[in-house]
Amino acid sequence: MAAALSYASAFACGTLETFLAGTMEVFFENGLANRNGILAALIAQTGMSGALSAMEGPFGFCQAFSGQRQNTNLIGEKIGQTWEIRNVFFKPYATCAFNQSPVTAVMNLIKKHDPKAEQIGRIRIRMNSYEANYPGNNYTGPFSSFLQTIMSTAFGLAIPILERKLYFSDLWRFDDPKINALCRLTTVEADDQLPPLNVNLTVELKDGRTLQEELRVSPDYYFYDYEQDIRLITSIHQEMKVPGHVTAALIDQIHKVEEWKSVDPFVRSLTFAKKSPSRIKPKRKGSAK
Repeated sequence: MAAALSYASAFACGTLETFLAGTMEVFFENGLANRNGILAALIAQTGMSGALSAMEGPFGFCQAFSGQRQNTNLIGEKIGQTWEIRNVFFKPYATCAFNQSPVTAVMNLIKKHDPKAEQIGRIRIRMNSYEANYPGNNYTGPFSSFLQTIMSTAFGLAIPILERKLYFSDLWRFDDPKINALCRLTTVEADDQLPPLNVNLTVELKDGRTLQEELRVSPDYYFYDYEQDIRLITSIHQEMKVPGHVTAALIDQIHKVEEWKSVDPFVRSLTFAKKSPSRIKPKRKGSAK
């Protein structure tokens, strides 16, 4: 295990510049990290030695990637007991994890005050320092990539103000003048006093009024229970153009996952949209579809 961790630390890869640039590295980085983790384990399995101080050493992983070596004794704490996959939380909106609370706040503000885009003179969103300064979150344009829009807090606020919704397809509206105008009016501010996932939203209207919305939540706010999962899933099936009966069937199957003897029925249900060759209609001449 020590040797495998040594090689894994040596093989670690990936930076966050991809989010700011809106380029494609992010789609490969997780895969490469996983590949290298498996490779590290296989190398160690053959008996190759590795530095026992690979993580906490003066030139090791922690120093290289964080510039400090504090609390390195916690690295292996509860290994095999605590599983990070259990800490995955749901994103109710099609945007970066750190933008879930800003979008939730603007949705709440819209329900209360119903501001229109043309009324807005300025938008200020205060966030936890780490979230506000995360690569891409405080970017306000110009946009040319889905990765730029999904990370941008300003873009995530602009869509609901204009559309009263935020769909995945909206993230490709790079050149929409109304969206870009709202982004230019938006300021993302770092606030060390705010805990993670807590925000303070201020919308200044051209007539002098100021609208405010605060979101104060605990870390488990986005850890949905089963009923909340169902409400979220059923709310997005229309956006994904999935028939309601298919969504219901999927939910029913997932509810019984521990009773599955085979994944085949589940996989078949995911291919509902595929047509057999005999049922595919020929394209009309000149058709764009």
